[in-house]
Amino acid sequence: MPSRKIELLENIPYHIYNRGLNEQIIFHTPQDYDRFIQKIKFYLIKTPSIEILAFSLIPNHFHLLLQSSESGLEISKFMRKLQQSHAMYFNSKYKSGLKSPVFEGRFKAKIIAHEDYLHTVFNYIELNPIKHNIVSDIKKWPYSSFHIHLSPDLEI
Repeated sequence: MPSRKIELLENIPYHIYNRGLNEQIIFHTPQDYDRFIQKIKFYLIKTPSIEILAFSLIPNHFHLLLQSSESGLEISKFMRKLQQSHAMYFNSKYKSGLKSPVFEGRFKAKIIAHEDYLHTVFNYIELNPIKHNIVSDIKKWPYSSFHIHLSPDLEI
């Protein structure tokens, strides 16, 4: 695969996103969303340098706002494991075990260089289900960090 256009650095937030190949749905059921969130939690435990600041899962794509306190390579490892895990699950469940691409290749990453932009991206990610007309009230979409930020008892 070609190298990344931007270098991933430590202690810098990034807007990370990817979508299903040909915009295919990658989350069909609540179980699919829940499993993806569980895998995020699992790989966060395995990669303690990664911090998720915000996330949103949409039927055909996802957004994460994250950073690493160590090398930017940790972000790449984290995302590779997360996407591979979901692709294996997805292909097993929906493609009868076929090994076919699920995502549009590598994840995309945009550097968040300024505090104002960080707030903009944070809101964009958390409110993405409204932007895509999935819900009109973000409180009705459980697959976003919006609920976690509302209630300190919840965590990713």
